[in-house]
Amino acid sequence: MEVITIKLKRIFSVMLVLIIATSTLTYAEGNTLTIPSAVQIATEKSLDVMKYTNAVARYERDHANALASSRQMKDMLEIDARFRKLANKASRTPAEEAEYQILSSMLKKYMSASERLDLEITSELTPSSVEYMLNVNKALLKSAKENIYLSVYKSFNNITKAEDSIRVKSALITNLESNYKVAAAKYAQGKISANSLNTLRLELQKAKIELNTLQTELKKNMIEFNRSLGMPLDYEYTDYINEELPETITAKTLQEYIDLAYANNESFKAAQQQFEIKKKEYEMTTGFYVYESNTKNMSAAIAYNEAKNQFETTDINLQLQVMNAVTSFQNQLTNLEKNKIALNLQEKNLQETKSKYNLGLVTELAVSEANISYYKSQLDYLTASRDTWLTKLNLDLITGTAENNN
Repeated sequence: MEVITIKLKRIFSVMLVLIIATSTLTYAEGNTLTIPSAVQIATEKSLDVMKYTNAVARYERDHANALASSRQMKDMLEIDARFRKLANKASRTPAEEAEYQILSSMLKKYMSASERLDLEITSELTPSSVEYMLNVNKALLKSAKENIYLSVYKSFNNITKAEDSIRVKSALITNLESNYKVAAAKYAQGKISANSLNTLRLELQKAKIELNTLQTELKKNMIEFNRSLGMPLDYEYTDYINEELPETITAKTLQEYIDLAYANNESFKAAQQQFEIKKKEYEMTTGFYVYESNTKNMSAAIAYNEAKNQFETTDINLQLQVMNAVTSFQNQLTNLEKNKIALNLQEKNLQETKSKYNLGLVTELAVSEANISYYKSQLDYLTASRDTWLTKLNLDLITGTAENNN
């Protein structure tokens, strides 16, 4: 088994360490809202979840009734077999005659071979068919819950990324303001040019505009988040810092992910079950009726082929879904590694630029530009880390291995 391990090394500044530290989203009144509780709120308000929950309950009752009916039909088949045996005996003992008379008054006549086959198929397959519908609705219920979980996590992730950007941009503005004050003093002393001072001023103005844009984006994300929870759209929270990111992300091979999906995907298992039901019905029918042109043979063959095609299509679609998710995850891992390298380079460049500034070899502008590049790399790496975790979450949901999988 090929295992790829990517260490998410903590190389952020104190400010960014605080951003990714374990925390929760909190109501202004003091109530705590984490991703699991947000998912619970959204799930409780979901009409799809309510619909499929009711359907599951209904089919569970139907399945229990189908099992009871199946037992009754099998009893009837045994009674009919006994009646047929007694009817065809050349002579019967007094006890057998009494039993025959009782059965004769109850049943009037024994079943024909085709009637017996119909009853055998019904008693054998009806519970499985109802169980199939039960499993279909369980799969739909699970899918509805997974979609809620992924949607809430994406909204939460967008909020935290916007908040990260605001924090980084605010820190950058503080840095630029400090540099601008120093530059203004040096300009007054005639040590730097007006062009250098204006460049810093414009950089500061640009950063403030970008900060305002980020704050607007955060408000939009909050509205979307509140909508997903069924909360008032203008509801405000005291904090919305993301959960702690994992130190390690481990990737399995493609075949391992596909095998996990086969074992855990409810839609795949339901399609497989329907295929097996129709295959058994086809085998029971064709085993009795000799001629392929028989109507029941033809109907059973059509149903079998339809179920077979549906199962094979579900199989292919599941494999494609897993492959696409694995590709996205692998690409994101590559992107994460690139951002980690870029961050290391920018950190090294910043330290070198500061050293040169202390020696009088570069200006404040060069230090400011190095800081801008460093802050941007920090944000890019943090964003890549969260996006990597999100693509892994999507892959885990598809393969049924997500820890919070409902």
